[in-house]
Formats: sequence, structure tokens, C-alpha cells
Amino acid sequence: MRSAHHAVKVVQSAIKQGYGYAVNIDLSKFFDNVDHDLLMNQVSKWINDKHVWALIGKYLRAGVSINGQVEATLRGVPQGGLLSPLLANIMLDDLDRYLESKHYPFARYADDFVT
Repeated sequence: MRSAHHAVKVVQSAIKQGYGYAVNIDLSKFFDNVDHDLLMNQVSKWINDKHVWALIGKYLRAGVSINGQVEATLRGVPQGGLLSPLLANIMLDDLDRYLESKHYPFARYADDFVT
């Protein structure tokens, strides 16, 4: 339930409920600043396979090429990668639970959300 189509449906529903504004929020530098340990802790709540954990860990630590030099990635999630939106959704699950507990209408996909 985390997609652009879902976000549109949530906003349409909120309008029908009488809300007059929709706020689009993008978490600045989210993918650059994800703490690997916190992310892997969240991943372990959803995925029980240690082989998958190891693959995700390798994905996170693969490094980045800057001016032809590979530099270690100590934090952050590769942007534009196939796993990035999934990992963002896992990382921000607690935010979703909090917003739901406050009964805020919202839709989130990766680091973007509408409320």
C-alpha cells in the first residue's frame, strides 16, 4: 500500500472527508543519511533470512565511485536502486505507525509522503 496511486487515493479520500489541504513532504537527504545499523535492525523485524540480510548488507556497503575512486559507504542507501524504495519503506515504518496512531490521513512511498 505504498505507491503513487495509493497516495492519490488517500488524498481523494481526505478531500471527501472535508480536508482542504494536501501537503507534499520530501525528507531532505534521506537516502544519504540512513544509518546502516538502524536500517538492518528494522530489516530484521520483517525478514528472517540471514542470507537476505547479508545481501542487503553488501548492497549497503558496496561503495560509491567519486571521480573514478571507490569510496566506502558508511551510511546511506543507494539512490535509484531497486531496493532503495523497499528499504526506505522498512526504515520509515515506525513513522507510518505513529501517523496512523494519530489518525492523520497520509500516504508515503520511500522518502516522499503526502498528508
